Amino acid sequence: GPPQRSTVFDLASRISYTVTVRFNQNAAMTIEAWVYPEQNFDDPAGCQTLMELEDQPGTSYWFGTCPKLRFSRSDGTFVESTAELKTYRWTHVAVSYDGTAATFYMNGEAVG
Repeated sequence: GPPQRSTVFDLASRISYTVTVRFNQNAAMTIEAWVYPEQNFDDPAGCQTLMELEDQPGTSYWFGTCPKLRFSRSDGTFVESTAELKTYRWTHVAVSYDGTAATFYMNGEAVG
């Protein structure tokens, strides 16, 4: 069948997929989602995972909120947006990564 391009999230705690393609850490990508963040009392920093890839060392990434949008790489480096994500409000978020730099978007507006 055709490749899966999107997922409907049914509010379960996590959706996992088997990685069948090797991740090229220098490849350009865009990750986007509609989110409705709530307070995260389990993490003192208030971080919430939106999407992550856990693979071999050096080939992983994480996209989430802390409470600003954050994109991090497995080498420990990360960048954050300039704006915080508001809680209890639907927001369209995205990060566009060109292999070197990341640009964040909230509701279509660039936020760092």
